[in-house]
Amino acid sequence: MPEMGGKQCMKELSRDQPGGKSSRGSGYESGSSPSDAREIGAAGFVRKPFNAAQILRNVRQIIDS
Repeated sequence: MPEMGGKQCMKELSRDQPGGKSSRGSGYESGSSPSDAREIGAAGFVRKPFNAAQILRNVRQIIDS
């Protein structure tokens, strides 16, 4: 995302869709973890590279939570 980082994106999503659930994906080794994602409002987290099965599993976990 050339115009904003992940944290800013999560703030925008939360502002536009309060109560909505989202997942975060990251390829950065440092500073990106499920707990970091939760701290900024994400309900899920996947580490890049990911495949369709991992995304589907993550979405299912978010829906079920």
